Amino acid sequence: MENERHLLTEPPPSDQGRLDSWKEIATYLGREVRTCQRWEKQEGLPVHRHLHEKLGTVYAYRSELDAWLESRRTVPETVVEEPIPVVAVIQPVERNPRSFRIRAAAAVVSLIVLGLAGYLVARRAGWINSIGDHRVRLAVLPFENLSSQSDQDYFSDGMTEEMITQLARLEPERLGLIGRTSVMHYKGTSKNIAAIGQELGVDYILEGSVRREADRIRVTTQLIRVKDQTHLWAENYDRASREALSVQTEVANRIAESLVPRLLPTANSTATRAGTTNPVAFDAYLKGRYALNRGMSSDFDQSIEFFESAVKSDPNFADAYSGLAEVYTQIAFNAIRPGRECFPKAQEAVNKALSINDRQAEAHSASAMIKFLGEWNWDAAESEFNRSISLNPNVADAHHDYAQFLSIIGRHDEALKESKIAQELEPLSAIINADAGWFYYRARRYDEAMAESRNVLKLEPTFASAQLCIINCLRMKGQYEQARAESIKLLRDNGKLALVPEINAPDPQEALRRLDLRRLQRISEMEKDTYITPFSKAYLYASAGDVDKAMTWLETAYQEHDIGVLQLNITPMFDVLRADPRFDDLVKRIGLPS
Repeated sequence: MENERHLLTEPPPSDQGRLDSWKEIATYLGREVRTCQRWEKQEGLPVHRHLHEKLGTVYAYRSELDAWLESRRTVPETVVEEPIPVVAVIQPVERNPRSFRIRAAAAVVSLIVLGLAGYLVARRAGWINSIGDHRVRLAVLPFENLSSQSDQDYFSDGMTEEMITQLARLEPERLGLIGRTSVMHYKGTSKNIAAIGQELGVDYILEGSVRREADRIRVTTQLIRVKDQTHLWAENYDRASREALSVQTEVANRIAESLVPRLLPTANSTATRAGTTNPVAFDAYLKGRYALNRGMSSDFDQSIEFFESAVKSDPNFADAYSGLAEVYTQIAFNAIRPGRECFPKAQEAVNKALSINDRQAEAHSASAMIKFLGEWNWDAAESEFNRSISLNPNVADAHHDYAQFLSIIGRHDEALKESKIAQELEPLSAIINADAGWFYYRARRYDEAMAESRNVLKLEPTFASAQLCIINCLRMKGQYEQARAESIKLLRDNGKLALVPEINAPDPQEALRRLDLRRLQRISEMEKDTYITPFSKAYLYASAGDVDKAMTWLETAYQEHDIGVLQLNITPMFDVLRADPRFDDLVKRIGLPS
């Protein structure tokens, strides 16, 4: 009888059982080339090389590959070290007989997650994070897009993000997930698993691929233990998208029968993720996430369109409402449009999400940001941050946003603790790591701020936020010549050095002051076509030492509810204003802690 895996892969070549390239071998085994090369090196995959030809010229025989696969199946499993007693039982999702209209991809994600979570939770964790608990560490590498159309990247990236999100929600007390931003650094990488595992500090890696052609979808997944690069399990799924009704049940049973009872005999084998059962809504949602993650102003607008399309197709899709709230909050936070325009829309979306699912961590995190940045309600904001993190401590953005809040209200040690957790969950995120530098800066710990920022520049040599943090620290330390040198580098990196001859003034402190004035001139010119916050002007006037104009623009920022004024009490650059009685009055009116 034909081997089961042949049903899940492309038809094998027909030349007397010989496969004449890595690509043919990988296709026959239903894996990526890099995986087969790893198997040859570490697990004895029978691959032959042509004599006197280059190392990559290989061939293999199907009969030998079949025998090798069979030998792997019959070897007793030795990878289970010591099971962890499971306290939390996975709860079943209530099923609606009319809800089986979901795209096969969504079902596959949920059910792969179920099997993987069951497997990993049974392993002893060897990592202690900043919260102090022992957890298994897992990274989900970007799913490789094997579709013929390049415009399917949103789908493979969406599958990756959905996998991370679902795993993060299942067993957050026992399973730590590396965030999307960090793993996306490895999209298309040639690095091996050992190097990636070391860089991310993880115990296991999940990798896979997605092929979407016409009305069919193929997903391959495999779980690899980093310390010895052992492949612990692998699955292929090759189905028609229209077969959603049978795929969900079939794949769930397959994973449950092969993994869950053996490792977690008391666990319920039903996936927990509640999303949408509407394929059109799901596809629009993935496009919305893809646009949001690109992070440009035009992408934000496109993301809103996709999320609104998703909730129009399924008015009960809580994740899409949370996505809408996140977009509007990001637009306000990045000063693309005034907060007074964005936060009411964000609040409306949050209310819808929480009315559908009040245990959704992402919605509570968005609510916290609205209360923090939009309402200036510190107690309510902190309550929502704590609620979000308690529901899912695996979300790096929640810890990062909470750190921003704690920093703004002057609780610097707590801010740095939360920032550290966010860095552990997103070790390669330039934004999260750069903001850690700013948290040190606000705490007047300038040397540590610069050290943190320089670490960012090792990853992203021209990351402006880290460069600016270093410049500000040097200015606050009175090291003006070094600050000028760093400013020249920043201008050169951005192709603007020739436009600012003022930076070469004889006195370095005066050169920096003139640079601030040139920036003020530039943003005044931009204001005709771009929203410029009043706080931006206040900050540059304070940096240039013009107290009156700085206070005037701070008052305007307060009247417009500009979120920038929340930094007023903790930004060292505003120390030059503290002797002005208008400054204390403004701090009191904002309601900032003294």
